[in-house]
Amino acid sequence: MARTNLTVSVQRTGGVCVLAVGGELDVVSSAEFAGRVAAAVDDRTERLILDLAGLTFVDGCGARAIAAVRHAVPGECPVIVRSAAPAAWRVFDLLGLSPEDRRRADTRTCEQCGTAFAPRREHARFCCARCRIAWNRENTCDGLTGIHALDWSITAMRDATAHLRGAAARDRARALAAISEAVWWVTIVDGTLVRYHPAGYDAVLEAHTPADRQLIEETLSGLRFVRNRMGHYLDPVDFIAARAGSRAVALTAWTWKPVPEPALASLPARGQAWEMTRYRAYQARLAGHAVGDIFDRAEEFLSLVARQATSATGPGLDSRLATGA
Repeated sequence: MARTNLTVSVQRTGGVCVLAVGGELDVVSSAEFAGRVAAAVDDRTERLILDLAGLTFVDGCGARAIAAVRHAVPGECPVIVRSAAPAAWRVFDLLGLSPEDRRRADTRTCEQCGTAFAPRREHARFCCARCRIAWNRENTCDGLTGIHALDWSITAMRDATAHLRGAAARDRARALAAISEAVWWVTIVDGTLVRYHPAGYDAVLEAHTPADRQLIEETLSGLRFVRNRMGHYLDPVDFIAARAGSRAVALTAWTWKPVPEPALASLPARGQAWEMTRYRAYQARLAGHAVGDIFDRAEEFLSLVARQATSATGPGLDSRLATGA
């Protein structure tokens, strides 16, 4: 096994298990992290706390490993994440990992003022816009930090979709991996824009006709369904239908498969409603449609929103979006 810079220490107090994670959680160390979690958690664990104060770096694979912890613990065991850096929180939150995983509740606690509230959007962390703005001011190192994060996220999304268009359909494993990576980055950018730039997001949506607006929203909702199910419940191959004799056919011409209705009994009522909405959107907008068409539609819309969100920041990202850089 390759040596890693990851450290994981375990402390138990009754039914509470604390895992202090330090160093780097990335593509090399993710498997080790998952193994340490599996070894530390058993049926006696009533609460699992991930203390990330010592975590110095996390990439996409590391973030997925953190999100997967929720599916590795006993059904009634809450997972609490604490002391992560603001940049890490953004990635974890976009995966649906809140500071406390309240599987059986339909309310959340505002991270700024502590008030209990019913979330209207799946990524909601604050009870009102005032609390969201206050938290962002207190947890952002400088005024451009969020824009810089959006900059590299947009770049990564474009790289992933460009790789998808150039991937060889004859290599099935790599082709499916390219689709999975594109799903990951499109939904990361979508979640970032919904959470941190809601006004710009809504403004771009409202500029479309009602029919186009519904098409865009349901396309992105369907991709979120793929992200949530892929890796935990289904594999990429379960979502993708390769064209018969498709070695000479572009990967983007492959289509999305219809999938069975998901089992959602472990989720709270609100979570079940959200996931069923995503599932229906997948069946309506993705199933039977070409992979390339779906990513083209999503990337075009998200690039427009990013341009709207950064229009007041001068040249930088805004100009790169305009030129396709």
